[in-house]
Amino acid sequence: MSKHAILHLFNVPVKNIDDNMMETISKTYTHIMISPITFSVDNSIWYYRYQPLDYTIGGPIGTLTDVTDFLHR
Repeated sequence: MSKHAILHLFNVPVKNIDDNMMETISKTYTHIMISPITFSVDNSIWYYRYQPLDYTIGGPIGTLTDVTDFLHR
Protein backbone atom coordinates (compact mmCIF):
# COMPACT_ATOMS: atom_id res chain seq x y z
CA MET A 1 0.00 0.00 0.00
CA SER A 2 1.43 3.37 -0.94
CA LYS A 3 1.28 6.26 1.47
CA HIS A 4 -0.28 9.58 0.59
CA ALA A 5 -0.04 12.92 2.33
CA ILE A 6 -2.25 15.92 1.60
CA LEU A 7 -1.15 19.47 2.27
CA HIS A 8 -4.10 21.81 2.80
CA LEU A 9 -3.02 25.36 2.09
CA PHE A 10 -5.63 27.10 4.23
CA ASN A 11 -6.32 30.63 3.07
CA VAL A 12 -3.20 30.85 0.86
CA PRO A 13 -3.79 32.86 -2.33
CA VAL A 14 -2.91 30.80 -5.39
CA LYS A 15 -0.53 33.52 -6.63
CA ASN A 16 1.56 33.06 -3.46
CA ILE A 17 2.33 29.42 -4.29
CA ASP A 18 5.53 29.85 -6.27
CA ASP A 19 7.71 27.28 -8.07
CA ASN A 20 10.23 27.01 -5.21
CA MET A 21 7.43 26.27 -2.77
CA MET A 22 6.00 23.66 -5.17
CA GLU A 23 9.38 21.92 -5.44
CA THR A 24 9.61 21.62 -1.65
CA ILE A 25 5.98 20.51 -1.36
CA SER A 26 6.34 17.83 -4.05
CA LYS A 27 9.16 16.15 -2.09
CA THR A 28 6.90 15.63 0.92
CA TYR A 29 3.27 15.61 -0.20
CA THR A 30 1.40 13.70 -2.87
CA HIS A 31 -1.59 16.07 -3.06
CA ILE A 32 -2.35 19.74 -2.49
CA MET A 33 -5.72 21.13 -1.45
CA ILE A 34 -6.45 24.84 -1.75
CA SER A 35 -9.28 26.76 -0.16
CA PRO A 36 -12.40 27.36 -2.30
CA ILE A 37 -12.14 30.18 -4.81
CA THR A 38 -15.77 31.23 -4.43
CA PHE A 39 -16.49 34.83 -3.45
CA SER A 40 -16.24 35.24 0.33
CA VAL A 41 -15.44 37.88 2.92
CA ASP A 42 -11.91 39.21 2.43
CA ASN A 43 -10.65 38.44 5.91
CA SER A 44 -7.53 36.68 7.19
CA ILE A 45 -9.56 34.12 9.14
CA TRP A 46 -9.32 30.86 7.15
CA TYR A 47 -12.83 29.54 7.78
CA TYR A 48 -14.38 32.50 5.96
CA ARG A 49 -13.27 30.80 2.72
CA TYR A 50 -15.78 28.03 3.51
CA GLN A 51 -18.65 30.50 3.98
CA PRO A 52 -19.24 31.81 0.46
CA LEU A 53 -21.36 34.91 -0.04
CA ASP A 54 -22.35 33.54 -3.43
CA TYR A 55 -20.99 31.00 -5.87
CA THR A 56 -19.18 33.47 -8.10
CA ILE A 57 -15.69 32.22 -8.95
CA GLY A 58 -13.02 34.60 -7.76
CA GLY A 59 -12.25 36.03 -4.37
CA PRO A 60 -9.41 36.35 -1.86
CA ILE A 61 -7.84 33.01 -2.89
CA GLY A 62 -7.72 33.85 -6.57
CA THR A 63 -9.54 33.94 -9.86
CA LEU A 64 -10.27 31.14 -12.29
CA THR A 65 -7.28 32.32 -14.34
CA ASP A 66 -5.02 32.17 -11.26
CA VAL A 67 -6.05 28.58 -10.55
CA THR A 68 -5.76 27.55 -14.21
CA ASP A 69 -2.24 29.01 -14.39
CA PHE A 70 -1.33 27.24 -11.14
CA LEU A 71 -2.55 23.89 -12.44
CA HIS A 72 -0.55 24.23 -15.67
CA ARG A 73 2.78 24.86 -13.91
